[in-house]
Amino acid sequence: MPALRTTAAGPGEYAKPETVAVIRVQDEELLYEGPAGAYGTPERGALLDRLDALLDGRRVVHETDRGPVSRYPAMLVTPPGKHLTSERDNLHAWLCPHRESAEKADYVSRLWRAWFAWTRDEWSSMASEPWDQERGACVAWDRTAQAADDARDQAALLHRIAGGTEPVWERARWIVDGQGEPELPRGRRRGETPAMA
Repeated sequence: MPALRTTAAGPGEYAKPETVAVIRVQDEELLYEGPAGAYGTPERGALLDRLDALLDGRRVVHETDRGPVSRYPAMLVTPPGKHLTSERDNLHAWLCPHRESAEKADYVSRLWRAWFAWTRDEWSSMASEPWDQERGACVAWDRTAQAADDARDQAALLHRIAGGTEPVWERARWIVDGQGEPELPRGRRRGETPAMA
């Protein structure tokens, strides 16, 4: 049964994790919420042990594979000011897919991108989040310091995507069968052949 894990922080790209939550996606039951603690403290160690036990054997969906650094799954095991690498990663099964391959890891942001297939560049057909030069990635949910609130919003979003009956965001390039397609220049849209010059 899939579980969604969120790590929330205050504003700013380099904000430290403040709270952590785990929600069961199927029925949106909050399984855990609490403070993240500081890196290297007994509180952070206890949190990691709790996550290891709680997420054991579950398919884990993380919030985002882009955006503020503090939202990445590995931030909880990465020393402050260091790159997102850690020798402790392999001790936590819920981080393994994230570290082994970007394609193996599940993220709300990736499912959301695939749903509405927005693209910021005319030359690209790869789905992406809309991007704001000052704020970074724009997503269809609020980012707060309260991981439980963020987890509830994202779990509800996953249910809306799975339902397939409504747009998941007002800025989405969305169509009813869920196969959203980027607004590409004429001749590059699916099923069209460019005219010969």
